[in-house]
Amino acid sequence: MLTAEWWYESIKNYYELDIYKKEDVKKYYSPLKKINEEQYKEIIGEPTEEPKDVE
Repeated sequence: MLTAEWWYESIKNYYELDIYKKEDVKKYYSPLKKINEEQYKEIIGEPTEEPKDVE
């Protein structure tokens, strides 16, 4: 059985090699739910948390 970690590492690797595009990665987050939202954002390079204002 394939683990969640396997899915994450495989999808991330394919994205870094330009085999998968952003839309392909999103497919594995929703509707397939093979990775979670935080992993999706990490793979495509979006911030995973709200930026905090520094004054």
